[in-house]
Order: sequence, then structure tokens, then C-alpha cells
Amino acid sequence: MVNQEKWQKMLKEQRLPHQLRIQSQQIDKVLHHRQMEAQVSGGVITPKSIQYSLQTHLSSGFERLRELKQDVLTALGVSDVKISQEGGQWHLRVNRVESPPVAFLDMLSLLPDVAPGTAVLGLNEEGSPVLLDLTDPDLAHWLLVGDFGAGKTTLLRSLAVSFSLLNKQSQLQLIVLNADKGDSSGFVELEPLSYLPHLLEPVASDVKDGLELLQFLVQETNYRIEQKVEHPKIVLLIDHLVTFLEASDEAAFEAILQLTQKGADAGIHLIMSTDRPESALLTAVFKSTVPVRIIGRIDDQQIGVSVTGNSEIHPDYLLGEGDFIAIANDEAIHFQAAYIGDYDLHLTLDALHRNRPRPLVAHAFDVKVPINEPPAPEPDPEPEIVHFKFDGQNQSWEKPDKVEDEIPFEAGINWQTDEDIEELD
Repeated sequence: MVNQEKWQKMLKEQRLPHQLRIQSQQIDKVLHHRQMEAQVSGGVITPKSIQYSLQTHLSSGFERLRELKQDVLTALGVSDVKISQEGGQWHLRVNRVESPPVAFLDMLSLLPDVAPGTAVLGLNEEGSPVLLDLTDPDLAHWLLVGDFGAGKTTLLRSLAVSFSLLNKQSQLQLIVLNADKGDSSGFVELEPLSYLPHLLEPVASDVKDGLELLQFLVQETNYRIEQKVEHPKIVLLIDHLVTFLEASDEAAFEAILQLTQKGADAGIHLIMSTDRPESALLTAVFKSTVPVRIIGRIDDQQIGVSVTGNSEIHPDYLLGEGDFIAIANDEAIHFQAAYIGDYDLHLTLDALHRNRPRPLVAHAFDVKVPINEPPAPEPDPEPEIVHFKFDGQNQSWEKPDKVEDEIPFEAGINWQTDEDIEELD
């Protein structure tokens, strides 16, 4: 877990340089794959775009670069790239992504001291953080509902990150399940969570793996109750719950029912989402064991009333894309969900891994016996310095010859890999 002071410092010092470094690396990868003797040498940052300058020995015939536009779009995960030549130098201009209504990392500076097991949902209409404590018996399990585009998967992703940032691994661990093959976008959003140190297993992507995880949690629940153990907390996040249940056998339904009935007593909590709350699989018995409803946009008014239990709450008035109402303890709270984009997520995963506790020594040794020191390593070559201009200020960083990121940026973004990009004729 990284404390809030460190994160606030990171917000000011690392977010933009991190994005520049990642995008520069991705552009260089495309150029290298296409066997073009060019690389990013710097650029200019404006409030709306980033212009990358390319260093190349080619003075003419570089029209091939225009053919790479789609590859660059794919590699950066952006909607538009403009390629131009000015003063004999080529440039790639990338539009900067607009800030979401509630950026997750920006919220960190607004948070009070947060108790273990508490999740960050977003900001209410007054601009105050909305927090829910899973350890409260009345808030033990949650169901997220809403039509496609309501923002359920995005909220699940933010919840997983918030649990990881605000809890030590010894306090809380995660399991994530999305077995809906028909919605690859949902899996793409959740797949990078496999790099969270708090995950017990990589994100499960099929029914068989999901059922095995559920059976493990049922056994763990029974063991913990027998041994009177509640820690560490385990949070299971399931995207597309109804689809998963339909693709599974009755054992999956029974396992989830047992977990909602007994899991909280063993420190095991479920957060589930569905765009089909009217399904008969979500029986009245099942609904009664899940006390928290987080409701996104639902166009069907009848389903909306059934889900909220209150005709005065109108899910059809919600805007989608993270506009939610949380219903807990007979109280309804309207909020905008916190959003964490791909670059902020990569930065967060990288920071979490860098701040992991050091492993214990794996073998015995005697401090009285001198250890043979290895030969001194050869000095590294002088790194290339990349310069950017932003509001008249220079921003620079060292550009290593080869970057071995512990967390690859491609993870979960569903971009083409080098092998997927067609070779030049």
C-alpha cells in the first residue's frame, strides 16, 4: 500500500512524464518493427495535444510514415494522430485525452483517513468522496446493475485499484472474474488487474476457472468459520453475473448463494455486476442477502422500479458512463464514479510493484563469514536525454536503450502485438 502523501507527490511529478515516456516507447516500437530508422527525440506539449518530434536520417521518401498511422493509433490507444513535416523534421501530434468528470488519482488528495476494507466509489453532488465500508455487516455484499454503457465494468476496475491502494496485502486480497466471452471490452478493461499484487489469481476469463475459484472460496469460508478466522479479507468481483450463471451449472449458483449467506462472517465479500437484473436467477432469496445496490442507467422504467424498490428513484434519468445511485441502509446517494484511465492505471500498477515489501532471505547465512563480493559491473553507457517543452518550461528524462517494464503497457488494452502487425511487403 502506498500512503496518500506519496500519491499526491506522484500526481504532481510523475503523471505527465509517465504518459510521455510510454507513448514515446510505443511510437519507437512501431518504427522499429517497421524497420524505419527513426525514433522520438522530444516534442512540444500544449493543453490539448502532444507533438512528438522524430529523429531520422531520412530527408526524403519518408511517406512510409503516413502508412503507419493506424499502427500508431493502435499502439497508443488514441482516436487520432496527425503526421506532418515541418522544417525538414517529421512530427506526430497526439490529442491529449480529456479529463474524466472524476479522475480516480485526483480523488486521493480529497480522501480522509480510510479504514481497511473501505472502497472509494466517487464523488457525490456536493463534491465529497463517497465511501462504503465492506466490513459493516449491513454493507457486506454489493450488486451493480445498469444497461450496457452504464459504467459497471469501469467502476469494478476502480474499486479493485482503490482496495489495493488503501489496504495492505495482509489486510485484503482480491479475486476478479469475468467469464462473458461476448463482451471482450469488459475483459480488456479488467485484465490489467492481474498485475495488482493483491490478486490471488490472474483475472479469470472462463467458466471453468470461475467455478474452481468459487468452490475454493466456499471451502475457505467453511474453514474460516470453523477456525473463527476473518482475515485477511477477500473481495470477489464478478462482472456479468447472470451471463456467468447461465453458462455454469447449478453448482455455481449454489456457491454464490452460500458465499452471500455466510461469506461475510468469514471476511469474504462479493461485488457483482449485471445488465440483466430482471433475471430469474437473481431470486428474492439471493437479493435479500446482498444489501447494497449500485444502480446505473436503466431505460426500462418497470425494471428500474423493481431494482430500486422505490418509484421515486428514476434510473432512466441517469446519464450512463459512471452516473450512479447507491442504495444502502435505506439511503440513496447519487454519485459520479471515479475513473482510472489506461495511463494512470499503468502508473499505479508500476508504483504498487515498486513499493512491494522486500522478500525475506531465502537461505541461511552466517554474518561472521565474509561474502565474496562480485566484480564491479561495467558502467552503463550515457543515456539519451529526451526534451519536451510545456508552457515554456523544459521537461526531460533519460531514455534507456532498452526498457524492461515490469508491467507491460499492452496488458489488457487489446492492442496488436508485434506479431499481429502485418509485415511490410
